[in-house]
Amino acid sequence: SPPQDTPAPSGHPLVGAWLLTFTEPNRAPAQVVFGDDDLVTFIDAIGSRGAGVWTRSGRQSGVVAVVVREDDASPQSPQITMLEGSIEVGASGDAVTLVYTIETVDGSAATAQTAGPFTARGHRVDEQLIVPTPK
Repeated sequence: SPPQDTPAPSGHPLVGAWLLTFTEPNRAPAQVVFGDDDLVTFIDAIGSRGAGVWTRSGRQSGVVAVVVREDDASPQSPQITMLEGSIEVGASGDAVTLVYTIETVDGSAATAQTAGPFTARGHRVDEQLIVPTPK
């Protein structure tokens, strides 16, 4: 049996791995993993990585905030994108819709651009699905 301080699993349908396809121009598909500990990990098909948090906002929904560091081989600091939005699990439990905004920050930490709202759609996947190719 788990130690007394171990929280019980939430059973929230958002917990797990999702493959998202974005309507935002030039955004690669991404695997997002929602942990039962309210943490989120993000990796897209070109190797950009991110982390953040999520919170439950209903039985089938949540609110998410993720900071993504763009994969960039240039010597300058890469851009950082802050993605925030609401996510809803469909009735079937294997599809999600994310409505989000983004704020892009350049290497000098000055806000470069805020955009959205955009929509992403996704489906549940195996957590080992996306493996970026090494450079």
